[in-house]
Amino acid sequence: MKNRLFVATMVFGAALMSSGAVYAEPAGIPTPVHAAVSNSKMVKFTVRNDSKEPITVKAGDSEMTFAPGKSTSVKLAVGTQLVAQNAGSTFAAGSILTVVSSTLDSATLVLK
Repeated sequence: MKNRLFVATMVFGAALMSSGAVYAEPAGIPTPVHAAVSNSKMVKFTVRNDSKEPITVKAGDSEMTFAPGKSTSVKLAVGTQLVAQNAGSTFAAGSILTVVSSTLDSATLVLK
């Protein structure tokens, strides 16, 4: 009788301890640091100038000029701001046209 009680107690204790281990996070999987702090994803999209005059835009540290009636393919890093350098019919000079995000990937940005 004592042997059965002892075995039943051991099985019950093992069952209690193993149920918590099922939901535990594995401790042996390291997370790479560069994956958490990297923000260098590049986004490729098209900018189309539908106005009658060239539009100059500052993207980060560089300036781009978009010819009237033309589409231009652009590849920029996520988080880069496109700031208008000259006024258009729907925006003022110095206004932020867009901030590059992953939603712009393979999209067309139309400037009027």
